[in-house]
Amino acid sequence: MKFDSLHLKRALSAALFVLLLSVVGTKNALAQNQVAVLQHNDTIKAYYGIDALVQAHAEAADGDTITLSSGNFHSCDITKAITLHGAGCASDTLGIAPTYISNNCTINIQNQSDCLTIQGVFFQNTVSYGHLYHADFIKCVIGALNHSVSQHLENLRIINCLIGTANISPSIYDGVSIINSAIGGLESPTNYTVSLFNSYFGTYGSTSTTKNLYLYNCIVRINYNTHQLANSYAYNCIEIGSVFYNSVQTFNCMHAETFSEVFETFDGTFSFNSDFHLNEEIANTFLGTDGREVGIYGGAMPYAPRPTYMRPYRCGVSGNTTTDGYLNVEVEVAPDE
Repeated sequence: MKFDSLHLKRALSAALFVLLLSVVGTKNALAQNQVAVLQHNDTIKAYYGIDALVQAHAEAADGDTITLSSGNFHSCDITKAITLHGAGCASDTLGIAPTYISNNCTINIQNQSDCLTIQGVFFQNTVSYGHLYHADFIKCVIGALNHSVSQHLENLRIINCLIGTANISPSIYDGVSIINSAIGGLESPTNYTVSLFNSYFGTYGSTSTTKNLYLYNCIVRINYNTHQLANSYAYNCIEIGSVFYNSVQTFNCMHAETFSEVFETFDGTFSFNSDFHLNEEIANTFLGTDGREVGIYGGAMPYAPRPTYMRPYRCGVSGNTTTDGYLNVEVEVAPDE
């Protein structure tokens, strides 16, 4: 495998190779630039600077992988079914800083056969979707998720994400699942069903009713006195305030008047730094359909912001290139925890 200016001294898999190169540029000899690494089959190419994502996406094809280093990147409209990997959406114990994407972003993918996967990215503003097929948002932070004029959602999964507000109201729809995530305000479709598992959300929106939700092991509150949740099913959920009205069928659910009855520290003021851990009594006594605690830290995929792929821990780059134009790179990799 050939790369324009870097040559690894270790034998690494192609996928890990891409990930390692993306962070080398942030810590060592590449002038602390943002780096986007595009992998197309056996070809790898790097782009530098705040427009690196824009340039990499312009040359990408469906099925390619773009890996971003830590740092701030200008957004681009995503029109290809790629895999987009970031360094994470929060600083962690290894000292790896997040990948931020500034400005608004639109996702509109006409290809119905390939999958879009975005993991470990902090979208600081609004992500608008149009046509979106077989998409996964994993371990991301999104300022706002909203629909554009023409929408078609099919098999969308939101896993281990924090979202300020989400409006999921497609014109054409076939399957949306939100798993172990927290959403400050959710407005759901009128005629289609959204399934939420082990999640926290508040209700909001221009209409007075959020409808057609299947809720499992979730925690729900209302943001406005005039709002209500209707035409839905709730299994082993907790409502904070009067959320579940007559048209909500509840099974083994709990009512709480205050946040302190449910959470250790969270008081209902949603932010991307909020702590959604339950207080000890609720965590141990009110269990979900699977016998584990409810909320974002329960279930089979407890919330954790660190991406699931391996990331470099220490990088060392030689100060000089070789006679044939290569830089020697040494990388120490920390395993996923």
